[in-house]
Amino acid sequence: RSTPSNSSAASDVYKRQVLFYTKDKRVHVFIDNKKRTMISRAVMDDFFFKGEVEIEVKISGMEILNITGKIDRALDYNCCSKYLEKLKEVIGIRIGGGLIKKIMKLVGDIEGCNYLAGLVLECCEGCILALTVKPLEKAVPEIKSMKDITPEKLVKLMPNMKNTCIAVSYTH
Repeated sequence: RSTPSNSSAASDVYKRQVLFYTKDKRVHVFIDNKKRTMISRAVMDDFFFKGEVEIEVKISGMEILNITGKIDRALDYNCCSKYLEKLKEVIGIRIGGGLIKKIMKLVGDIEGCNYLAGLVLECCEGCILALTVKPLEKAVPEIKSMKDITPEKLVKLMPNMKNTCIAVSYTH
C-alpha cells in the first residue's frame, strides 16, 4: 500500500531511473442549488502518489466551508500524511486573489505536501470554471476572433472573474 520514506523501497525509487510515467488527474464539481454550495473533488494517481481532496464551497463569496483529503500512496507517505490534518486550516479561505500563496503556505511549499496543495488548487479551479460555463456560453456568439478576447471584455462578460487568480487581473 504505502511506503514510508525511510524504508529502503522508497530510497530505491530515487536510485532507479523512471523511464515510464503516467499521471491521471480528474476534477469533478457538483453544484447544490438548494444549499447554494459546490462540492469539488480532485483525484490524482501517478507513479509516486495516489490521493484525493474534496472541498465544499459557498457559491456566494466563494468561501471554503469544508475540506477532506485521503492519501492511498505517496513516495514520502510520512510527510504527506502529516499535512492531511493541516488541510482543515484551509477552511474559511476565499477562492480569489492570493489563493495559491495561501494554500502553498499552509499545505505545500518546501516542507509540505505539494501533491495535496495541488489537489486543493485543482478543486478551487474547478469551482471557478463551473461558475464560468454559463457566462461563457453567452459570450461565445460575441467572440468573432481571438482579438476580441481581452481582459476588459472578459470582466464585462463575467464580472465574478475580476481580480481572481484564474483570470487576468484587470482594474480600471
